[in-house]
Amino acid sequence: MQLDDEFRRFLRSLSVEIGLRLLDEANQYQADAVFKAQQNLNRAALPQAHSNAKVHAFEHRVRLTIERFIGAVQNCRDVLLEVIERL
Repeated sequence: MQLDDEFRRFLRSLSVEIGLRLLDEANQYQADAVFKAQQNLNRAALPQAHSNAKVHAFEHRVRLTIERFIGAVQNCRDVLLEVIERL
């Protein structure tokens, strides 16, 4: 099934909105992770802390994007059912 341009724009705007909303939270999580890694006095832990923070931010952003998308689908359920019936 091909995605039409309007649907792609919707997904993109949803992703951007959530990414901007979570930016401060992701930066704070990364700062906390790096601080904890520095407390161990293990220099090898710093790159791992940065990596883990980026993975955490990505997972969190994807989870929220999916939740928002499912919420939007549930809100327009009647419209979608009507479109599906026409197909």
